[in-house]
Amino acid sequence: LFMGRPGADALDLHFARDANCSDLADSSNYSRTLVDRVQTTGEALVITGTEEGAALGSQSVVLHGLRSILVAPLQLEGNVLGVIYLDSRLAKGIFNEDDVDILVAIANHVAVSMETARAAQLEVTVQSERRQRALAEDLREALADVTSCLDPREVLQHMLVTAGRAVAHDAAVIVLINDETARIVASIGALDQATQQAREVFNVDDAGLRELLAATGPVVVGDTRSGATLRIEPLRWARSWTALPLRTRDDTVGLLLLASRTAGAHDQAQAQIAAAFSAQGFVAYENAKLFATVQQLASTDALTGVDNRRRFFELAERELAAARRHGHELAAVMLDIDFFKRVNDTYGHAGGDEVLRIVSRRLSDTLRAEDLLGRYGGEEFVVLLRDTGSGALEVAERLRQVVASAPIAFGDGEVNVTISIGVSVLEAHDRDIESLLNRADHALYQAKDDGRNRVRTAFAA
Repeated sequence: LFMGRPGADALDLHFARDANCSDLADSSNYSRTLVDRVQTTGEALVITGTEEGAALGSQSVVLHGLRSILVAPLQLEGNVLGVIYLDSRLAKGIFNEDDVDILVAIANHVAVSMETARAAQLEVTVQSERRQRALAEDLREALADVTSCLDPREVLQHMLVTAGRAVAHDAAVIVLINDETARIVASIGALDQATQQAREVFNVDDAGLRELLAATGPVVVGDTRSGATLRIEPLRWARSWTALPLRTRDDTVGLLLLASRTAGAHDQAQAQIAAAFSAQGFVAYENAKLFATVQQLASTDALTGVDNRRRFFELAERELAAARRHGHELAAVMLDIDFFKRVNDTYGHAGGDEVLRIVSRRLSDTLRAEDLLGRYGGEEFVVLLRDTGSGALEVAERLRQVVASAPIAFGDGEVNVTISIGVSVLEAHDRDIESLLNRADHALYQAKDDGRNRVRTAFAA
């Protein structure tokens, strides 16, 4: 059998066998001239003797004394795909014209079968390429989803969704590990009600996570009746599950668990795809955490942990715009630690720093979550009270009392600390947040002039 190669003009010997269907060790005893002739003409021919072969210019027929040759093209829609070549030395004329018709019919059937097989193989290739393209597109979309988000918690939720595209599941959770303990930090799907309370810390060994954390790749359990069960309370119902390791550059720090109520719902191929999604997603999570840390450092006062002056003004301008848009009340509170220089002179800067930390903590604990607290500079703090007008005086007085309620201890000593406070309420003529704060600042200086450790209010002129 001779077959063509893409881009080649001549046919190549594909394989050769004898009458017993054994592969021929020496497959060179054929007439290249006759093969080329049938390839060119597309017509079958029969050689019934050495003389006829010589007349057709076949030197091998004469050289090897071949007695009878039969050649037919593998032809489909006018295209010659290959050539079938038979020869016999048993007797002159063993092949005749009737054999040509039989061989041509066989050759046509072979050509159709080969084309059918080729088309089927092409279809498989096309389907495979489509699946690969679809997978690549899914991965691209998944990466776009997770990398477009800078909130670490939202990235974790995106990870669960994208990994779930590859693996059938009823529920999915992400477990992050810290030393010997673990915590569920994100979840989706049909979880037990216990999941709502399951974010408390649990032991890695008690949850059966040790072997999963040591695995180098996805772990797939097709049926939990085999003995491998998830001992995490919200997923104990799972009949089959997949565990995907979440790794940093140095270590495995967590697991993405996909659980199904159906046995045999998962396989390794699906798990590998899900692992690709989760690995890329976890890189985005680490980047989002880094970004959040940088943002916090850029917006937080390093000593007290409250908003720094730049961040406070940024948020305060938004609150001012919202208050004007919706007609809400807004109040500003400026406060200053009384005689703070004495603290530094007496106890050193370490003592002064401790006073600033404790005062800011007492202020934070007293204010509502929606109120803004920032360090204005030195020993001065600023507060913005949402939806608060005349009630700002009461809040300011409560802040003053809380700070003065107990001495602040550090080292081998303690100091009584008080604060002076100025309050202003948003008026129609306030052009910006500075205008509101300036009036509170004037009231603060009035409190200092009146003897400190008191609250004063600035009224519009």
